[in-house]
Amino acid sequence: MVIRDIFRFARVSTAVGLLCVVLLLACAQAIPEDAGKLMNGVRESLNVFAWVAMWRPAELWLYAHLPERHWRRLSLRLGQAKVGVERPAATITRASASGTPRGPASETVAAT
Repeated sequence: MVIRDIFRFARVSTAVGLLCVVLLLACAQAIPEDAGKLMNGVRESLNVFAWVAMWRPAELWLYAHLPERHWRRLSLRLGQAKVGVERPAATITRASASGTPRGPASETVAAT
């Protein structure tokens, strides 16, 4: 996912989260203070749910783009790196007459 897509998703999530906050806080405010213990619990639960609805949008705005930025910077650094390839001296391992290597004790001869 690219940063542009992350921020687009963050904008949509923020709009949905704010709508939830407004609706849930309005419902919580509609419950009177002297409604009883059960309704006070419902009112406080609505307050908590309202702010939890904003958790994911806040996470997207604050942290979701960081890994993407890291990989983008790493790719740019790798793209600018100077790379050299050296071919080592070729070696030929003498094998037995059957075509299989003799094992670790086989001789290694530099190719000419």
